[in-house]
This record gives sequence, structure tokens and C-alpha cells, in this order.
Amino acid sequence: MSEIAARCEVSLTSRVSASLTAHLAGRFARVSTTADGSGLVVEGLDQAGVRGLLTCLWDAGAEVRSVTVLPSTLRGSRKPSEEHR
Repeated sequence: MSEIAARCEVSLTSRVSASLTAHLAGRFARVSTTADGSGLVVEGLDQAGVRGLLTCLWDAGAEVRSVTVLPSTLRGSRKPSEEHR
């Protein structure tokens, strides 16, 4: 997972606050909330990014129900070092 960008889907036990969403959007390029507001989708993360996201949620006191990490659906989601191999 560390070489290819990932899509991280996080389910929380309560709704994501606007201030937390704004904070995460400042740190990560593509952040969105689920329709019911109790989940986050963050695109383009590597392994360190996933850990950073979870640390932000921990620091904010958010209770995580589940985390799913999938290959990114973004075009060109490989890191630059992988594009020329």
C-alpha cells in the first residue's frame, strides 16, 4: 500500500463536524463526507497518509467504527517514482 495511493473510507460512531472536515481538507487533498455525515472518504493516501488521517481523528476525539483502505479510483494515483517503471 505504501507505493500506490489509496482510497480510505472511515466510518465513525457519530456525524463528522464541519470543523473536523475543514481541518482534514487542509491536510489532505480530497476529503468528502458520506451522505449520512457519519463517514469520511479520503483519496490519494499512501500508508503514512492513512496513519496521519487516523491520528487526526484520534486527536479530535472521533470514535472510529471501521476503516477500509482500497486502491484509489483517481486517475494517475501512482506515485511519480512508480510511473516510469
